Amino acid sequence: MQGASEPLCEASERFKVLLRKGPNHEFKVKMQTHILCNGLQPQTRMILDASFGVVVLFKTVEEAIIIIEFMVLTK
Repeated sequence: MQGASEPLCEASERFKVLLRKGPNHEFKVKMQTHILCNGLQPQTRMILDASFGVVVLFKTVEEAIIIIEFMVLTK
């Protein structure tokens, strides 16, 4: 879960660290994307959705990753 005042870049990085700590989970990229997006604060989800022009989880995994990584890098 993204903290109340935690920016997307920190939440994304913390999520990646958690994934590296639990390699036995072997979540597929699509599931990782869903877990990250579902754990975001509503405001952050709205920004992501607005960036896509549609709900982020309705896009392909590749498109979602591109937008999330772009937003993380520009913060």
